[in-house]
Amino acid sequence: MCIGYLKTCSPWYVEQYTTMEADLDLVRAKETISNHEDVKDFKITTMTVCVMLDSLVNLATICDKGHYCGFYNSVLIRKNKVAIKVFSNGNLHMTGVSSVKCALETAEQVCEILGKNHKVIDYQIMLINCCFRYALEDKIVSLHNFYKCLLRDSKYFCVLNSDTHAGLRIKVNYGPELHTSSIIVFQNGNVLVNAFVSGDELIHAFTYLSDCFKKYGHDILQQKGESTHSKRRKGEFDYSQFLVLK
Repeated sequence: MCIGYLKTCSPWYVEQYTTMEADLDLVRAKETISNHEDVKDFKITTMTVCVMLDSLVNLATICDKGHYCGFYNSVLIRKNKVAIKVFSNGNLHMTGVSSVKCALETAEQVCEILGKNHKVIDYQIMLINCCFRYALEDKIVSLHNFYKCLLRDSKYFCVLNSDTHAGLRIKVNYGPELHTSSIIVFQNGNVLVNAFVSGDELIHAFTYLSDCFKKYGHDILQQKGESTHSKRRKGEFDYSQFLVLK
């Protein structure tokens, strides 16, 4: 779990800690996957970070900046494609940030609105989603064959139901906390990895999937036009073009 305790709220410390730890961890993972010979178009699609303040928040001070959510225990603010949900307990739940540094800088701006009594003391990456595609050239992935191989050998839970979802979904477990993320593989080679919280988890998921392609490649890769159990139905959405959460 990528959790950072900020001992001081000085901009220098926040920037240095974030750059050296959380964000560079993701940058290294992104470079590792992007440089893989079979991978194209890697992209972080969304990131959700919870930033904790050191005291309770009087939502009345920011009610004119957003609108109340739920049972009036939070206010939602939208800024530069980032949705910031401010809770009365001092938690800032941000969706749409591009990095931890971006989340902390946004939190500092919220603190300026709230007043000088509020400071950032901690943060936690809640989830990160990404997508990429395997360059299959003239081939496609037989999801049915892939599913059979995983059922036989994989230690992870997997689901294939073309009536409800266009992809093969693999649930990957991390550590004793039983945190899970999802790998979703589509027939055209597009892949979503959802709900991971660190670069290490992303690398783990990618390495597992790549090993599967190496191990089962002869069984799961078919020439386009060959019979497959995973043909898209007419008019069906291409799920790989949309955000699919865990």
